[in-house]
Amino acid sequence: MFHIEANTAVPAQNVEADLVPIPSSQIAIFNAHWFPQDPPQLIFAAAMSPNIVRARVQTPTLNLITTPFIRGIMGGLVPTSPAQVDNLVMQPLQLRAREEIIMFGVQSNAGAMRITTIIGLLFGPNPPAQGTIYTMRGTSTTAAVANAWTLLTMVWQNQLPQGNYAAVGMQHQSANAQAARIIFLGQYYRPGCVSQAALVDYAHPIFRMGYMGQWGTWRDNIMPNIEVLCNAADAVHEVYLDFMQL
Repeated sequence: MFHIEANTAVPAQNVEADLVPIPSSQIAIFNAHWFPQDPPQLIFAAAMSPNIVRARVQTPTLNLITTPFIRGIMGGLVPTSPAQVDNLVMQPLQLRAREEIIMFGVQSNAGAMRITTIIGLLFGPNPPAQGTIYTMRGTSTTAAVANAWTLLTMVWQNQLPQGNYAAVGMQHQSANAQAARIIFLGQYYRPGCVSQAALVDYAHPIFRMGYMGQWGTWRDNIMPNIEVLCNAADAVHEVYLDFMQL
């Protein structure tokens, strides 16, 4: 299963900043850096800021070889269209347990400007998505808190027939959206996606239609929860959940 986390900071011009983890209860934080207790694989990364120059990932072990840069990067406070995501799904970067994962970013604006990064960490294989895939629409008017994960109260357009289901992809849209993730009953890690600022924006295909297998499962009467990351207050959300019946 995979899990996403985010970092952010407001650095001065042309200063490489150590980006701060956005509080989350799934991965420990040590020395203001992610500190996983199990060995993850980095399967994707995204970085965004209006004047972003570069962003990179660092761990003690990676320092022995190189400091991998995130390519590409997105020139906005929210994801651009098309979304630029460093796709490592087929060649994941192996990280170690109990080593700090540090995110760095540089922006060139004369004043301070916020940088946000999103990373996807794989902690175990996702079952393949084999079968007919459907897409369900949901909406929410929950007010998102800026630069923090906010749990949405969802209204789903359809009621599912009795049975078990697996999520195999997702899109989230709101004007100030950066990322979204799913909370499944009984599943510790929270998979998710890079969001879209407008419904017409082009989302990255790795987050749709089973590209990364099954994200998690639920019963028809216990829908998964959705939480979002926005760079400013936002209360109009739209979610498209790709799923299959098991």
